[in-house]
Amino acid sequence: MRAYRYEALEAGGTAIDGVIEAADRRSAIEQLGERGLFPSKL
Repeated sequence: MRAYRYEALEAGGTAIDGVIEAADRRSAIEQLGERGLFPSKL
């Protein structure tokens, strides 16, 4: 697993950032989507 730093928007429009661990970039984006986040940077 790799760690990916991200910036995303919550459904309400609040900007957040953090780190997510995933096997690859696509998996990281999918995980963020499952959390209801809209990634703008990964």
